[in-house]
Amino acid sequence: MKWALNERHAIRRTLSILAPDHPARLALEQDADPVTLMQLVDRDDLADALQEIWFDAYRRRLEQEQKPKP
Repeated sequence: MKWALNERHAIRRTLSILAPDHPARLALEQDADPVTLMQLVDRDDLADALQEIWFDAYRRRLEQEQKPKP
């Protein structure tokens, strides 16, 4: 899934508590998908936060697709 700018900022904020060389932060710089990021963090609270960001992005995309096209 391609991240919108606000989603990318939310992910960066979530991962900012990790060391700069943490695999999840490095993977984000390589545009890793959300499932990969969730698997790379070793804390449940971070995985839950990433999952919530992904769910919000997915819901937003579904809502956009359901809007009538002009």
